[in-house]
Amino acid sequence: MASSACEQSPAASNSPTLTVPTIQRAQHTAAGEATLDLATTIDRTDLTVADRLNISFACTTRPVATLTLPEVGAELGDFTVASSAKSERLDPRGNRITTLALILEPFLAGNKVVPPLSFQAIDGGKTLTLKSEPITARVLPVADAKADAKTPLEPAKAPVAIAIPAASRRIALIATTAGTTVAIAAALGFAALASSRRRKREADPAFRARRDLDALRASLAQSSTRADASVASERLFRIFASYLSAALGIPAHTQPHSAIAAAIATSHRLTADQRNELNALLAELERTRFAPDAASMPSVQTLLDRVAIFINQASTQEVQA
Repeated sequence: MASSACEQSPAASNSPTLTVPTIQRAQHTAAGEATLDLATTIDRTDLTVADRLNISFACTTRPVATLTLPEVGAELGDFTVASSAKSERLDPRGNRITTLALILEPFLAGNKVVPPLSFQAIDGGKTLTLKSEPITARVLPVADAKADAKTPLEPAKAPVAIAIPAASRRIALIATTAGTTVAIAAALGFAALASSRRRKREADPAFRARRDLDALRASLAQSSTRADASVASERLFRIFASYLSAALGIPAHTQPHSAIAAAIATSHRLTADQRNELNALLAELERTRFAPDAASMPSVQTLLDRVAIFINQASTQEVQA
């Protein structure tokens, strides 16, 4: 069995204005007559939080092969899965090409990673497996972190003067003015769209919770003492309680606990398994908050991961409903 990988940009050399080239990565493995090819196509590696990342995985096998695609949930690495689609076709040689197309949305700005995905084909009793390469994308903010919808745009700068024959000055002036007007309108439209998307995301309890959990996860990397764990546990509880109250109507930030348990038991937004997990999570959080010996960095990290998974599942279920 052999495998190889390569990366290339299909942008033509006579197109210097193309600033976001499509990236392709090809991998191959074979055993006898059985083959499995994987072509990964990415539309960009630099984007803003208002953009989407388009990735496709095209697997080429013999028609008799059985192909297993990876399971993709609501999230993939540091991205939300906006859509997932599968398609099949035959190439001119009669081989079957199965394509998994994903549209991903970033959570926050920063260097974000799409993790490797595993593709498996069974052909003539032989099992062939290829794993895609991890993809790192640079996600930029659309505006300064302190900016809001009321922040004025920077004034448009005047065009640089160019020596133009007298007969052409009027036409050039009209063209320049029209071009500037279009550019300003486009900038205003993009700013308004980005501001609208930012406000929509900020209003989403799941988005706010993920953002706060990311910040807490980063602070855990700098902490080591039991006192730090106790503080982190209290912070984790407040993040989770805020999400439960805003997204599911469960008053986890109030007392007595009987009111919380009743809200969980009667919530029509949760499955039975989610109710059990939520009760267990709140009990664990309460124990680490009020029993100092129960708080440790590993236990808080585990609870943080469980809270993140619960929020992802609950928010995905809410969207599908």
